[in-house]
Formats: sequence, C-alpha cells, structure tokens
Amino acid sequence: MLVIKKDVPLPPRMGGTKTSKYAPLKHMDVMDCVYAQTEKDAGRLCAAMKKMGFKVAKRKLEGNEIGLWRIA
Repeated sequence: MLVIKKDVPLPPRMGGTKTSKYAPLKHMDVMDCVYAQTEKDAGRLCAAMKKMGFKVAKRKLEGNEIGLWRIA
C-alpha cells in the first residue's frame, strides 16, 4: 500500500562532499612520521604531503616499511 505523508521537510543534498583519504595528513606537525607498506603507497603519500606544502624525508625501515617524515 502506498502511504502519502504531508509536511515532511526535504533533507539537504549529501552528494559533492567528498573528502580525501589523505586529509588527516593536514594535522601533521614537523617531525611527525607516517608509515607506508609499499613503495607505491609511499609515493602517493609523499605526493599528497608535498601538495599540502610540506617538505618530506623518506627512509626505508625494517620489515619492508617506508617512513615519511614531515621536516618543514
């Protein structure tokens, strides 16, 4: 059965509010570090950090992890 309701407010649109998966990087302070599992992920993180205006240092660590530090 079809139910018709009156005076129901229209909710706001939800589309178009996409957030980046790299958005938490904006909260990094100088000398904070983030780890990547693969070289590909490290490259993507590095590019995102540089796009935010950070200077980045990248080092290989034990266990095939890569660390990226915000240095400025």
